[in-house]
Amino acid sequence: MLESGRFSAIRSLIGRQEELLSPHATISADAVRRHNRVKEDIRTPYSRDADRIIGMVEAEEKGPARLVINRIKPEMVRRGDMLAVDDILELLAVQLVGMVPDDESVLTSTNRGTPVVLDGKSKAGLAFRNIARRLMGEEVPFLNMEDGGGFFSRLTRLIRPGGS
Repeated sequence: MLESGRFSAIRSLIGRQEELLSPHATISADAVRRHNRVKEDIRTPYSRDADRIIGMVEAEEKGPARLVINRIKPEMVRRGDMLAVDDILELLAVQLVGMVPDDESVLTSTNRGTPVVLDGKSKAGLAFRNIARRLMGEEVPFLNMEDGGGFFSRLTRLIRPGGS
């Protein structure tokens, strides 16, 4: 389980990094403060629960704990409303087994009573198939979570203030 002392040491370093930035790096200092605030604010129940489960797995000597991150929404990550995969991995310090994008086909396949892994067009289905292959020992690259979206979603991002 992650030690609470480790987090206080990280917090003190975060406080000092603003002092170390030059006065000419005000944009960087603001970005650092915003990034740290988002990381602090979004330490949500899911990350606390994952941390607790990892501690239980390690305490019971059941493994090394490995992680699947579910329902990733790239647009929310870009806006800073969801932790990025790298931030989650840094926070939890475990091996990543897979990333599953948020995908409407999961709901559709559930309503139909068929597993999403059988849907050849589903990104979530592909992600789950890749996770299974990794668990069987295959080396499979991770999916690109950046969804370019369709023409209209790309156009909307260009028109919208801030570009996202």
